Amino acid sequence: QQPEFMTQEPEVLLHMVSHAVQGVEVVIFMDDGSNASMITHKLAKRLGLKGEVMHQLMEVLGRPPEAITTSIYELNLKDIYGDITKLRLIGIERIATNCGPVDLSEIYKIFPHVKKGALDRPAGDIGILLGQDIVRLLPCGGDEPRDLQGNLRIMKTRLGSGMVLGGSHPSVKATPLCLTREAIKLYKGVKMSRFYTATSYN
Repeated sequence: QQPEFMTQEPEVLLHMVSHAVQGVEVVIFMDDGSNASMITHKLAKRLGLKGEVMHQLMEVLGRPPEAITTSIYELNLKDIYGDITKLRLIGIERIATNCGPVDLSEIYKIFPHVKKGALDRPAGDIGILLGQDIVRLLPCGGDEPRDLQGNLRIMKTRLGSGMVLGGSHPSVKATPLCLTREAIKLYKGVKMSRFYTATSYN
C-alpha cells in the first residue's frame, strides 16, 4: 500500500539540507514545528542501525490517546564542527516527498555575501526529520539585515553548508512538500509516553 500524502503550502522554502551521515548523503528536513524527530526505515537499514521496538501512547490535541507501536533508532550524528549529537529517531516508512532542486539564481543576487551553492536545495527523498526534541541541531540566527531580505531569511545551521534558506520570493517556484499521513500523525503529537520496550531487531 502506497503512503498517503497531505500537501503543505506551496512556494515556501522550508529548511532542508544535504548532510553526510556516516558517509551517506542524506536529505534532512529541520522543522521546529514538529516535536518528534524521525528517520525512514530504509535509511536506518542503509546506515546499519538497529531498531528498538517500542509501544507508546500518543496524545494529539483534541483527540483521545492512541496506542501505537514504533521503532526507535539511535544515531550519533556528527555536525560540520565535528561535534556529535546522539539522536533517538522514530522509524517511519516514508517522511515526505521532496521534488528536488530549485532555481535560486535570483536569490544569490539578493544575498551577494553568500557563496553560490551554499543555499542550494537538495534532491531526493527526505531521510531524516529533526524536530524540537533535538533543538541543538535546528537553525538559528538570521537577524542581521544582510540575512533578512523581504520574506527570505538565511539562518545558521550545524549541518550541510552551515546555512539554510527559508521563506518565499516571487522568483522561486518551489514545489510543495508533501508529508505522509503517518508523518503528520507523529508530527502533531503533543505527548509520547513509552509503555515498554520489546526486543531489538535489525
